[in-house]
Amino acid sequence: MNLSFKSLLSFQPDGWSAVDMQGGMFGVNVRLPAAGGRKPVVLRRAAFPGQAVDTAVMAQMGRTLSPDKFNLVALLGRREYQLFMVDKPAVRQDEMESSLRLAVSPLIDYPVAEANLAWLDIPARQTLGSRVQQLYVVVARADTVQARKTVFDQARVGLHAVDIRETAQRNISCLLDSDHVAVCMISVEPEGVQLTVTCHGDLYLVRFISEALLGKGGQQDQAALAQAVERLALEIQRSFDFVRRNYPALNIKALHVAPTQEDLGLVDLLKAHLIEEVKPLDLSDVFDFSIDADLKKPQVQAQYFHALGSALRWPAKD
Repeated sequence: MNLSFKSLLSFQPDGWSAVDMQGGMFGVNVRLPAAGGRKPVVLRRAAFPGQAVDTAVMAQMGRTLSPDKFNLVALLGRREYQLFMVDKPAVRQDEMESSLRLAVSPLIDYPVAEANLAWLDIPARQTLGSRVQQLYVVVARADTVQARKTVFDQARVGLHAVDIRETAQRNISCLLDSDHVAVCMISVEPEGVQLTVTCHGDLYLVRFISEALLGKGGQQDQAALAQAVERLALEIQRSFDFVRRNYPALNIKALHVAPTQEDLGLVDLLKAHLIEEVKPLDLSDVFDFSIDADLKKPQVQAQYFHALGSALRWPAKD
């Protein structure tokens, strides 16, 4: 299966199923609103936390999600792909993949011929005039993607697209979009913190900050957590400074903090270090959870955060 942003940005009018395969399996069905309509509606969900991704569990997931008959997208885990920012080659579109393979070959530790590639343009319209246009390149081992597809095939669950965690978070940011204001968001994962900066649905900056806020046995003690958040805030501020230097038309006013599975008090801790407003993100404000009230709980939202984002399959731009 080719890893392609054409498939990542494809559109299903009624809705999508999405399965996140990090830390177990977490699946959702989301019905999309019509243009100008209400919130996306979460119709059903299923979780198999901590379980290996195998045929039996995938078959159970497929049976749970199948009644809505949506196309399905699978999210790769954090360690199953790499994301690089590179200069956009000055080549024809049909030469882009071969040029990008040459660009990323020194950056990966396996033969580039064994990689699947996808790429996403970083818009040039908000940049300083002299800045070279860049893009993000997603690289995943072809055998890793094929192994995932094989599990779906053996479970007789149709797989229509492959997604990554950064674009899932970008999709949620789209629901918060407002004119001339960048949407800055972080989400906490076991190994670090994912930061995205978007505007009008375009992804301008992605960073994975390797600052684990959770200890091996759970939440760190308060002193260690405070020090980790201080380091995290410094990296967030550096990211904002980068955006302001390179994309001066983007206005950064606030940081949205996605729900966490444990109450870290992260919003209040970050407020002490950032001049921008720090806001907790309640997914109830952007999704309709009326069918499943448990999704109004932050810890449950955190489990399904990336799956919910991946199920938001908006039309590709011209």
